[in-house]
Amino acid sequence: MNVSVLAKRVLDRLCEALPPVLEGLAAGDEAEALSLRVTDSPSTGDAQRAFRVDGPGDVSFEGRLEAFPAGEASLDLHVEVEEGHSHRFTCHSRDGEVECDELERVSAAVASFLVNEAECRRIQSAQPPPALAEVPSYVPLLILDEKGTIQDLTLGARRVLEHSPDEPIEPNVFSHVHGQNLRRVMRDLAHMVTHKKQRARWLLRLRTGNHRWRWYRVLAENHLDSSRPSVRMLLRPL
Repeated sequence: MNVSVLAKRVLDRLCEALPPVLEGLAAGDEAEALSLRVTDSPSTGDAQRAFRVDGPGDVSFEGRLEAFPAGEASLDLHVEVEEGHSHRFTCHSRDGEVECDELERVSAAVASFLVNEAECRRIQSAQPPPALAEVPSYVPLLILDEKGTIQDLTLGARRVLEHSPDEPIEPNVFSHVHGQNLRRVMRDLAHMVTHKKQRARWLLRLRTGNHRWRWYRVLAENHLDSSRPSVRMLLRPL
């Protein structure tokens, strides 16, 4: 099968698979439910689709999916969100087709990315920020004090940092940051404390529970002046 035809077919299947996967992440909790709908015509000839995600309150955003050939047996899927992040996922094919388990894997990865984007918007708009008990457990979130001590974290954060649910974690967040990224993290957190810096975005390596270094994108939000003083770090593994 021609790779451009494959790219369009994969996008069609992905747009069908994503809505139930996204809704399933918050199954049973209407307050956290997110829905996705494709906003361009299904007959679009290019290997791209525009979509809109809607959630509770004011959490809504638009984005775009694009597929590019990356060889005879794989595609690059680019997901871009308005006023947010973008990410690239790889989708493998076999004999010109993408198998169901591969489509499920990619759908889950894209849905997780969109959930994180929605949570970024909710955290940014919340005053005061929601208590940790109000944050969905699958959202990978760290709660720090002004000294960089981890006060709490979600099960989602434990998962992406490769720690078991009951495993003790070193409370000093700086001890988890690779030395080549440490100076910037320490500087930005210090500026949050002393200069009221509101947010920082980092691409950095963190030490995982499996004693390896893994790349993450991190959004740090300053809530030190709220009724629940904290710095919140939202993690997205690469």
